[in-house]
Amino acid sequence: MYREALATRRKVLGPEDTSTIGSLHNLGDLLTKQGKDVTNYDDQANQSLAKNLKGHLLLAHGAMDDNVPPNNTLLVVDALIKANKDFDLLMLPNQRHGYGSAGNYMTRRRWDYFVRYLLGAEPPSNYQMRPPDVRPAP
Repeated sequence: MYREALATRRKVLGPEDTSTIGSLHNLGDLLTKQGKDVTNYDDQANQSLAKNLKGHLLLAHGAMDDNVPPNNTLLVVDALIKANKDFDLLMLPNQRHGYGSAGNYMTRRRWDYFVRYLLGAEPPSNYQMRPPDVRPAP
């Protein structure tokens, strides 16, 4: 989810200095108190920035993710709905943090999204990702 969280932030805020990315990864840094009941996480939380979204956004989460709870993504979804923003959400049932057996499906959906919204073309319908044919060398 870390990659997806950063992608969401970039979509909302634009490119960021990589020196700030490191601080996002360290939970201890995120939870540093800055005042009564306020942490530096509060102003970096994706749900706080959802109202700034421009363009297209694909959110995806494994429903059984035990690294980042699905509720974290749903906080962003709730904020996007409240801000009346359009977005796409893909919840992958029975999948954990890395999408597990749905990894190929997620990759195809991500590629489809890029083709559709960055290239401006229509991706092939129901493209099936398969491992390459490996043949022994002659």
